[in-house]
Amino acid sequence: QGKNYTKEEKLIKVTCFIKVFNSVTKGVGQHLSPTVSPGVTWTFLYDCLARMLSVVLKMVNQTFDFELMITGNECTWLLLNLLQNKTCPAHEDLHRLLDLEISLIPQLTNTALASTLQLIAKVVKELSANLPLELVHQILKPGSTFLELRLSPCENVHRGILAIYHSLLSLKNIPLLKEAYRLILIDLDSAYRQLVPDLKPLYAAIEPGDRTAYDKIRVESIIIFQLKALTDIANASNSLIGMWVLQPNILDLLASRLIPQSVGKVSPSLLYTQLYLLYSHCA
Repeated sequence: QGKNYTKEEKLIKVTCFIKVFNSVTKGVGQHLSPTVSPGVTWTFLYDCLARMLSVVLKMVNQTFDFELMITGNECTWLLLNLLQNKTCPAHEDLHRLLDLEISLIPQLTNTALASTLQLIAKVVKELSANLPLELVHQILKPGSTFLELRLSPCENVHRGILAIYHSLLSLKNIPLLKEAYRLILIDLDSAYRQLVPDLKPLYAAIEPGDRTAYDKIRVESIIIFQLKALTDIANASNSLIGMWVLQPNILDLLASRLIPQSVGKVSPSLLYTQLYLLYSHCA
């Protein structure tokens, strides 16, 4: 007769097992990819992801534990890195895990939060073709929990939320990319308007309900974050998406809309940031 383990014992065993799996996966590296090692199949990787997610979801629904969540997130990240953009049935469980973690963001430690943000950035990057629109809205809509994280004093959290923005602005799914860009520009417009009240809209057809109310104390930090988020698109060499798909494009946004309306109205450091971004885009 098998031993009846307590919830705590089960939690420890599952966490330790996944940690061992993570260590092996990192040690083997790309040799665990079917493109490198024919002996490894995509089905094997699908099964690993599906079983791990199933177990983690079952455990966290019984007893939520930060260490298990962080360990599970790392395992998911490693497997997604191997699977890249391949679709598998486990993605449904993956979205459930993300929904759970997003709902718990206010309760997460900085370490757990950074882990969640890194996983979301990876999911956005690897599953871009099948990313639900709801996730884009969940991250970028006015009042989103994620918006507050941009001002986190924790470097890992700040890096994680910036990685999500970069992943969103690198989406290969054009409708989703356009929507992400639209929401980012609306938010940038909301923040910038606190410094330049008569700002001409940065994006057409902005509804009053689309805006976020910011106080002047924080807006410059938010604007600089948004400009950092746009850096990848601005600096992408010969990016057809950056030049033609996104409207207004980066050149128009900076040279025609932001910078001319900023002279004499914003701090020198903020104006310099915009000018430098424009310079790097044109270089």
